[in-house]
Amino acid sequence: MKRVLFLILFFFALSSHAQAKPNILCQIQDLSDTTDIRLAEIGQRYSHCLTAYADPAMQTKLKAENPTLLVDFFLNPHFYWADRPEWYLKLADGSPVMYEGQHVYDLRIPEFQDFYAAEIAGLLTSGLMDRVFLDTMEEKVIFTGPLGEMPVDYSPNAWAYAQYQFFDKVNVATGGKVCTNSSSRVPGSLDSGNHGFRYFSTCQSIEAYSKFMAYDTSEWTKYWYLEQTILTDVANANGKDMFIEVTGDATNIESRLFALSSFLLVQEDNTHFYFRDSAPGNETNLLWYPEQDAPIGDPVGVYGTDWTQGNYFRIFTGGKVFVNGLNFPITVDTTGYKNWDGTPVANPMTMPPFSGRILIHE
Repeated sequence: MKRVLFLILFFFALSSHAQAKPNILCQIQDLSDTTDIRLAEIGQRYSHCLTAYADPAMQTKLKAENPTLLVDFFLNPHFYWADRPEWYLKLADGSPVMYEGQHVYDLRIPEFQDFYAAEIAGLLTSGLMDRVFLDTMEEKVIFTGPLGEMPVDYSPNAWAYAQYQFFDKVNVATGGKVCTNSSSRVPGSLDSGNHGFRYFSTCQSIEAYSKFMAYDTSEWTKYWYLEQTILTDVANANGKDMFIEVTGDATNIESRLFALSSFLLVQEDNTHFYFRDSAPGNETNLLWYPEQDAPIGDPVGVYGTDWTQGNYFRIFTGGKVFVNGLNFPITVDTTGYKNWDGTPVANPMTMPPFSGRILIHE
């Protein structure tokens, strides 16, 4: 009887294990995404959530739906929610720096640093949010006057030092529960940016690339996304939590599959994926794509390279991922596999240039 019970539990564990899905991140930046129905959907589907709302009732519902869901409070510290003119970022003539109709705050001011760090620490005391995500922490100044005028008393080194100082105060006040976009790589540039924050933060965000340039703009940007953003920046996250925001054509299944398949080459427990629609007006929409439900399971080892298996491939407990990162078609062996949605696939299967395939066991 004990042997039978053991076998039942063993096979149940295997079947449950194989149902693991890709680690997908979502952003809640619209009130329409805070209804009970949407919160239940978020808890069931996602592994990581960035929310712009410090609402304890909402966080309670998310955690009740999925106790393992990571919930991070999304903030841009340059735009504080209270009106404190004494902390505005100003130009040499005394006029405030404005961005899209909002006053920009000067993160170099020690009093603002201390006040903000204490405010953020207070928001996390409920225990319902796991961390805070500080957006647009930049080592190089990006907020300037209408004609590109630098802020008063600006120098590159002092600016970078002040950003580190601000971040460190928030980091200490929250007990290390702070994330930022510590690495963002521009196609064609070997500079992944924000090197200092990479060492400060417990969680890193990588953008590929942004709303100003979709990752699937050309074959060159797709190549850069795979070889530099995925296989260099994400793969070398030094064991820290990592999430990647990929901007691309959401209507194109090939673009979505290549982006997700490439990510799955390096996905670990602490890495999460978000696909941002490049269509104007859709950048912050909460969108779910069918392939993100693929019952791929957990990774078995690291990714491999083999011309007969998709240029890059990775084996999972529930299937296999193939990636063609080349600018010409290749043929792969799909024996024992079917498509992520259960439909059959050709064997051998021809993969177009810069394409990805998520297959599961037959």
